[in-house]
Order: sequence, then C-alpha cells, then structure tokens
Amino acid sequence: MTFLAISLRTLLGVVFAVALGGKVRSRRSFADFAASLHELRWLPGPARAAAPVAVVAVEAASIVLLAVPATVPWGFGLTFLTLAVFTASVGWSLRRGETVRCRCFGTDSGPMGGWELARNGVLLVAAGAGLLASATGPASGAAAGSAVAAVAGALAAALIVRWDDLRFVFSSPTAGR
Repeated sequence: MTFLAISLRTLLGVVFAVALGGKVRSRRSFADFAASLHELRWLPGPARAAAPVAVVAVEAASIVLLAVPATVPWGFGLTFLTLAVFTASVGWSLRRGETVRCRCFGTDSGPMGGWELARNGVLLVAAGAGLLASATGPASGAAAGSAVAAVAGALAAALIVRWDDLRFVFSSPTAGR
C-alpha cells in the first residue's frame, strides 16, 4: 500500500468514525439523525424507517474494512459507494426543492447545500483515489513515511469534519441577510 493510500485510509476512517460517533453517542443524537432522514421524501416509508440503522451499519463496516490491512480495498470501495449514495440523495432532494438538514456528524449543521455536496465530492475523490492507490501494492515499508502519511490523513480529516466552520470563515458576512 502506498503512502497515499495510508493517508486516504486514515482520512476516510477518521471522518467515518467521527460521523458514526456523533450519531450513536446518545439516544437523542440517534433519534435526531433518524428524524433528519425523514426529510428525504423520495425514500419510501419502509426504506426511510430502515435508513438510520443502515447508515450506521455501513459507516461501522467501512471503518472496520479500512482498519484491517487485508480488507482496505473493500473499505475504500464501500466508502466510495456510501458517499455516492449520500451525495446523490442530497443532490436529488435539493434538486426537488426539499430542505435537508445536515446531521452528518451528529449535530445539526443547518440545511445542506453546495458546500456539503462539495465536501462529499472531496471525500468521493479520496475514496476513489484510495481504491486505486491500495491496488498498487505495498508501500516501501518505511515506518516514518507511514506515520507521516497517517498524520496527514488525520489533519485532512479534521478539516473535513470542521467543513461547516470553514464555510462560515469563507462566507460573505452579509450572506443570508
């Protein structure tokens, strides 16, 4: 596995771990997350009811697959598919004029829009690149290089998790007035 794959594996593993932790940290957090999925009107009733548990299960599976060296390509693949479904779901809902609240990390970050679609796009590219990078074989074996790659992935994950704060910093102070 290349150092790039290690970095992307860490990035996606941390992002999914924070997202999962935010959703399951309390009954209230999970209930709020489940309620936010009810805004996806295009999902039929039974699928809408099962979606919160399915999302949590897929996020947990992705974390495990990314953590176990032998299953890393599967982890990148599942993560890519999961992000594609998330992005398509939000995009479809926004296109229909529906408001979808972002509870991606367990707290209400407000209505989703272009910034969240961009964040998911970044994560999709990371998952796709990770899948390709993990297929290239083992890294050189340098422990220091692997550690640096992991730290870089963790720092990138922090930026992704705090995406809404970055949006605030780079938004016009008069936006929404």
